[in-house]
Amino acid sequence: MKHETERIESRFLEPACGNGNFLAEVLRRKLAVVNGRYSKNQVEWERYSIMAVSSIYGVDILEGNAQECRDRLLSI
Repeated sequence: MKHETERIESRFLEPACGNGNFLAEVLRRKLAVVNGRYSKNQVEWERYSIMAVSSIYGVDILEGNAQECRDRLLSI
């Protein structure tokens, strides 16, 4: 998983996301890569940050779990 989280464009799907434990860690790792590579260039940092966030997907059967996952990822 380490190799894939270092690829900012790599997609992740969690079919039973629950409250987002797995997706939160993936997002943290991707954003750490973005910060390490692009912290000196605001435009590139914004571009790759959006790419990191938009390549993470989660699904859950319970609406409350999906909302909790969204809130958790938003707080990161």
